[in-house]
Amino acid sequence: MRHLTGTEYCKVDVNERFKMPKKFLEQLNLSSTRLFCVRKKLDDNALELFTDERFQKEMDWITTYLNSDGDDEEQLLFNALTNIKHIYLDDADRLPLPKELKQVAEIGNEVVIKGVGGHFELYSKEDYEKQCEAIKQSEKSLKDLRAALTKQAREKEQRPL
Repeated sequence: MRHLTGTEYCKVDVNERFKMPKKFLEQLNLSSTRLFCVRKKLDDNALELFTDERFQKEMDWITTYLNSDGDDEEQLLFNALTNIKHIYLDDADRLPLPKELKQVAEIGNEVVIKGVGGHFELYSKEDYEKQCEAIKQSEKSLKDLRAALTKQAREKEQRPL
């Protein structure tokens, strides 16, 4: 499977479905199955959306590389397996958002879909825009730090020994 890339804003209809953008369908190149798995992301309010095939690979990796003897590993496995919902892409290329996961992610009438390599992340519009703003602020902070360090280095070079 190709790496999934890009970001799209999609409306959520009254039946709690969103239309999968054409560019993502082309990237997925779905053959026979239209089965997807969706779960809460482990480290924030977003949801993760996998094709069933990709989800099975994810679970194979988790069960192969985690040592179930440790508490941390057991907790990670439990979290990875909790609240997984299987959903189908319908003939109109719409995916339903399971109500309980939609509430957890605080998704309203609009969902942001972001391709992140082997799967998608689904965000509420508000959470996604907050995340973008935080990235802009950290980039600004890094630029300011770089400028200050560059200025210090130049001043050091001009000092007589």
